[in-house]
Amino acid sequence: MVLTYFYMSNLVIALLFGLSFSLPLVTNSSMTSKNKLPRCATSPNCVSSQADPLDRRHFIQPFTIIGAPEQAWLLFVQHLKNQPRTLLINESATTIHVSATTPILRFVDDVHASLEAESQLIHVYSASRVGYSDLGTNRQRLEQLRKQLQSIGLID
Repeated sequence: MVLTYFYMSNLVIALLFGLSFSLPLVTNSSMTSKNKLPRCATSPNCVSSQADPLDRRHFIQPFTIIGAPEQAWLLFVQHLKNQPRTLLINESATTIHVSATTPILRFVDDVHASLEAESQLIHVYSASRVGYSDLGTNRQRLEQLRKQLQSIGLID
């Protein structure tokens, strides 16, 4: 009886979060040429500032820089790397890729950013590695970072 309850509760949790029988949705989460972010899959567990702006599920506004882009980029990278449960994967002069682990269920998400200095923009992307739904976690992560950076006057 206890085992049945245990298995049923795990099944319900897995189905609730869309993780049963799931495969990674992003097979190559590295940056593409010309600092293009990876593309979001059709599932709702990804947001990108380079997605179609009419795609309300996936599109998120890029970060608009106040001041010198190169200086803002350095501060942005520092803030991104200092986020809780974040691990640096790859960094260049104009791009960064980190993994972010969710606090409770310990799912790993990929976060990318790219500096577009001439447009005063930082493009951002956050996506779950597995599953279908993220219950808004990736969007919340980037919007929380946006608020932090706005509070120090780094972005608009």
